[in-house]
Amino acid sequence: MVLGAEQVASLVFRAPGYSSFLKIALLSFWIGTAGETCRNYLRVRQRSTVFVIASLIQLVVSLTLNIYFIAFRRMGVYGFLLSSLITNVLASVALLIYTIGETGFSFSWIKTRAMLAFGLPFVLSGIGHFILNFADRYFLNLYSGLSQVGIYALGYKFGFMLNMLAVAPFLQMWEAQMFVVEKEANAKAVYARIFEYFAAALLLVLLGISIFIRDIIRIVASPEYGSAWKIVPLVSLAYVFNGWSQYFRLGMLLTRKTKPIGIIMAGSGVLTLVLYFFLIRSYHAIGAATATLLAFAFMMAWTYAASQKLYPIPYNVSRIGVILGLAAVCYAAAWGIDQVFEPTSLQAFVLRVLLFLAFPVALVRIGFFASEGVHRLQDLPAGIRNVLRGGEAAES
Repeated sequence: MVLGAEQVASLVFRAPGYSSFLKIALLSFWIGTAGETCRNYLRVRQRSTVFVIASLIQLVVSLTLNIYFIAFRRMGVYGFLLSSLITNVLASVALLIYTIGETGFSFSWIKTRAMLAFGLPFVLSGIGHFILNFADRYFLNLYSGLSQVGIYALGYKFGFMLNMLAVAPFLQMWEAQMFVVEKEANAKAVYARIFEYFAAALLLVLLGISIFIRDIIRIVASPEYGSAWKIVPLVSLAYVFNGWSQYFRLGMLLTRKTKPIGIIMAGSGVLTLVLYFFLIRSYHAIGAATATLLAFAFMMAWTYAASQKLYPIPYNVSRIGVILGLAAVCYAAAWGIDQVFEPTSLQAFVLRVLLFLAFPVALVRIGFFASEGVHRLQDLPAGIRNVLRGGEAAES
């Protein structure tokens, strides 16, 4: 990639002068992989304190370097990329010293073969994820120009916040915890109930982002980016489906049959390219967001079907339908409020806040958490802990 940076930059950006940016980004990503391996070690050993401290130090260093290179040195995008490279080098070296100091260093062909057999399908998965997450910019640049890419990218970042705020933190815990739950006698019931909580949490975050995004965009961006809010609900919902898809991989991961994951991601990637080609040409940024949503929905449905064949889990579809319906009603009401009142008015904002709060209250009132002894909002943490322990309530 580094040797072909000129050609790749010309193909992706359709303009000269970006190859140096690409080289720095590639080097930064490669070095950061070593640090990520060490972070996985910390997660497996449940060293949450060390993990959080390391993450906070890396964040502070990154912010400091960004301010120095961008605000004081006026280096622009180059300064941002250089900051990322330096931060990844420092973090990876520090984490490697810590990790190898505990584990020592050795090599095993037997473990390597087993890891490769388990992990190779994820290469296709990574390619598919790359297409799903980033190919839309290429098509949008091709048919609409870089200005539209900038507006779309801003909206996409806010939609992607759902993944950062809810999906990724949960999966960091869950990808280790799922194998612990597997040992429980009622494991399948626990998996089904935890998914209901996970689904409700993602929809709550989705609702919050979607109904307040116009206010947020108006505060943080200049007026020419004002239309970016329109794509955020679509992208956020796409990442809800992505989060659910990651959860539905349970059957493949627990049975150690990961080959379907690569096939699903490759198939989803092909569908995504087709959708981008047709929808972005006609509908530009909205078409890109819609294509992303449809692709993630397709991936989720395929993952669910394949995983259930390997390891059937008794998901309660009707309960999931209830929370989807409640979220849809709350969002529709918020949209209606913006049609009746001026979206920037205090009345509209207060009503949107009430609608956002109505979602969790409604879940408690209709008995969504009643099986865990949750009859008030303050009972919810104890109910969740009970399910994570594989308590008897999960079987009911």
